[in-house]
Amino acid sequence: MKKRISDHIDAMKDELISISDFIYAHPELGNEEFLAVEKLTEFLKKNGFEIEMGIVGKATAFHAVYDSGLPGAHVAFLCEYDALPGVGHGCGHNMIGTMGAGAGASLSKVISETGGKISVFGTPAEETDGAKVEIAKHGLFDSVDAAMILHPAQHSVKSGKSLAMDALQFS
Repeated sequence: MKKRISDHIDAMKDELISISDFIYAHPELGNEEFLAVEKLTEFLKKNGFEIEMGIVGKATAFHAVYDSGLPGAHVAFLCEYDALPGVGHGCGHNMIGTMGAGAGASLSKVISETGGKISVFGTPAEETDGAKVEIAKHGLFDSVDAAMILHPAQHSVKSGKSLAMDALQFS
């Protein structure tokens, strides 16, 4: 299965690079990322996702869903796509948004075999008043079993430290 998902990513590679390059070349500040959102949601629609725009009171936030119709895990991918004033995409949000959409789309190609549901959340303005907190406050993560974000770095790593936690106490 891992190989097949990887093959789907490889098949989308040129399109994903094109989307990332476009977002990089057209930097938009937080809550103004209309071009980035258009590119990402067009790609997700083309890959069978249903899109809800303007979630949590933010015009450039979105929720894309691909449901296998079968029981299984609900996996979410988070997309960032805002730029920094005077810098552009110095933090790689053009890649973060594209990688999240690409991961969701590639998983959608095999989820009919495993069951479950995929959410891709567009999270604007991560450099300022980010949408992730509002998405959580509105309960949109409540049904999600695992939420992931991919971040570019100078090397590949299998996993890293979590930036968030949900403490559980057992007795």
